Amino acid sequence: MKKLFVLFVFITTLFFGCKTDFEINAPWKETTVIYGLLDINQSVQMIKINKAFLGEGDANQFAQNPDSINYNPADLSVKMYQLKNGIAEKTLVLHDSLLPSKKPGDFTTQKNIVYVTYEKLDSSKTYKLEVTNLKSGNVCTATTPVLETVKYTKIGNNSYFVSFCTAPSTPVTNGTYADPIITWASKPNARTFQTNVRFFYTEKDVTTGIVETKYVDWLQSAVLSNAISGGEVLQQKLSGQGFYQYIASQIPVNGNVKRVASSFEFTISVGSDELYNYMNINSPSGDFNQEKPTYTNITNGLGLFSTRTNYKTIRLFCGTSPSGPKLCDATNSNLTELKSGKYTSQLGFDYQ
Repeated sequence: MKKLFVLFVFITTLFFGCKTDFEINAPWKETTVIYGLLDINQSVQMIKINKAFLGEGDANQFAQNPDSINYNPADLSVKMYQLKNGIAEKTLVLHDSLLPSKKPGDFTTQKNIVYVTYEKLDSSKTYKLEVTNLKSGNVCTATTPVLETVKYTKIGNNSYFVSFCTAPSTPVTNGTYADPIITWASKPNARTFQTNVRFFYTEKDVTTGIVETKYVDWLQSAVLSNAISGGEVLQQKLSGQGFYQYIASQIPVNGNVKRVASSFEFTISVGSDELYNYMNINSPSGDFNQEKPTYTNITNGLGLFSTRTNYKTIRLFCGTSPSGPKLCDATNSNLTELKSGKYTSQLGFDYQ
């Protein structure tokens, strides 16, 4: 499973002037940068721990040197305490590991170190992270609850498939589209909810006979809970017409392929209040003159230690039932709109 870890490296830059015969770098001060999101649905929890750097020369060259951003794992003690009513009832010792799949970029791909534990988390407990530099004695701490899994309570008509069209269009006439509503209930400490609709289809090259399974991600706007106490019923409407327009914008026209629709994977990604605040403050403002505050919940360090969770469920593109016949033919409006509708008729989709 792909993991995405965001590393914020804080580089101090000063204005320049005519006089240059002075030292611009202040004496070195240890700054630990921590990024970790606990997820109760994952079998492994990973924490990224790095150090900020400041030195004479090109910062890009520093970033390509793993020793500039990484601690020696032998110098760190990384622990998580499982708390109940503020009292530690279990200690989890995290060990260092390497991520081999980091893509090349501004920062070195060597020694991509994370600290991991395989202990199962308990959503009724709180977790305290403690990172100790054994050489300097510097200690960083942060505390977070763990989000419970949020599941959809209803998707559209709550059957085995999702309908986006009830009367197909033609190149010269408009269709009638269905706008399915998805519903869920919030959980304690959860603030932000975002749905992604992954549309799966197969693509057969008619010249080679090679068949590939492909998909398109249709990310919806985030929905915010009004409170973090949980139990709030939240809804989001999906645009049926918007779905076909989006598919047309994402799949290229190719006369050498035949495509067949398969299924949808609905994923709801849930973030804590801390994660929402962190992302909100660190998002681009579009105003170069706006000085944004540094948001961190790390005591004696910088970064974020918080929680998130994901839930996935599958729905079919054409109707079926456990005992009934498959309806992946011209009687299915979803498929007919995809095959011959005004937005997607050039994409080479067929019934089967």
